[in-house]
Amino acid sequence: TGTLTEGKPAVTDVVSVVRKESEVLQLAAAVEKAASHPIAKAILSKAESLNLEIPSTSGQLTEPGYGCLAEVDGSLVAVGAKQWVYARFKQWARQSDLADLDNCLRNRLQTGDSPSSNSESIVYVGCEGEGVIGAITVSDTLRTDAKSTIY
Repeated sequence: TGTLTEGKPAVTDVVSVVRKESEVLQLAAAVEKAASHPIAKAILSKAESLNLEIPSTSGQLTEPGYGCLAEVDGSLVAVGAKQWVYARFKQWARQSDLADLDNCLRNRLQTGDSPSSNSESIVYVGCEGEGVIGAITVSDTLRTDAKSTIY
């Protein structure tokens, strides 16, 4: 983050078909509040800007490059790569919900800013007993000199 982008990631979308989007953001912010990476900071910043109450957590576990896991209100919550989140709970939300979530993400990404001007990451959120419950899109603007940095 910062080599090709401006280094200022921000949450651009929260998607869920099984819970309120604010709940997904609250859970993700709770798990990510102890992390120091830019995506975690963007998630926490968005939750705080919406004045969402961030629940307390225990048993924080971080696997760099994959995600974070913590207990929130008595249930394990995972935030990270889709397959990593799935592996924590060995289940998906209902298959139709997951397909709806992926379709919703795809549609929203296509109608947003063009990929040539933004770098986007998708972080999935899963909850014990439910599987994947939502996703958060984090975007950072590409630097104007990014093309010359690559070549």
